[in-house]
Amino acid sequence: MYWLRYASKTADCVRLDAGHYPSMLFGGLRMPRPSWVCQSPDGGIHADANIGQIDIHVADEPPANIELNWTEIYTVTVVRASWLLLIADLIAGNRIFVGDLFLKGYVLPEWKTLHGLTQPVLTAAKTAAAPKLCPICGSVATWPRGRPYLLGRNVGEQLLIVNGGGVFVREDVAVDRKLRKPNGAFKPSRVQWRHDLGDFSV
Repeated sequence: MYWLRYASKTADCVRLDAGHYPSMLFGGLRMPRPSWVCQSPDGGIHADANIGQIDIHVADEPPANIELNWTEIYTVTVVRASWLLLIADLIAGNRIFVGDLFLKGYVLPEWKTLHGLTQPVLTAAKTAAAPKLCPICGSVATWPRGRPYLLGRNVGEQLLIVNGGGVFVREDVAVDRKLRKPNGAFKPSRVQWRHDLGDFSV
């Protein structure tokens, strides 16, 4: 079984409004620390996997011509609302959540965040480092090298997956609805669910 992976290719990511958040020192740099961030015992910082809806305060409105984007530092997925409508019916309320973007205290209605809980892990056979599990929130970090695949429980039942690797739509569903590639994303690649290799779900 396969999913089509939609991943942002832009370096013009969405900047957080540093003035809105408390700051912290990390690696000698001062950076914003939103309430939806978790820090693992080894110091790694990431979006908390136990939090559903993530609202973000941004320094500027995201580039209008990029429909699939990500936030600096914590790589929360940002999508244009018009493209999100194409897959909105696939969102499972107990696994994938939609959040808002705020600029100077006002909601930007054309933009949304996507964040998934206990999502399948994207990894690859040639990956040098094994997937790393945060013992606090359960977030999984991977560094895929080579042909990627998905690991997780009941992946075949999930029509939409959102993790650090991008947005994944089950291939039969994407093909049936002729889902177009969002602007600013790579050409969708096919990713297989390798249920024979075990499970790294939390």
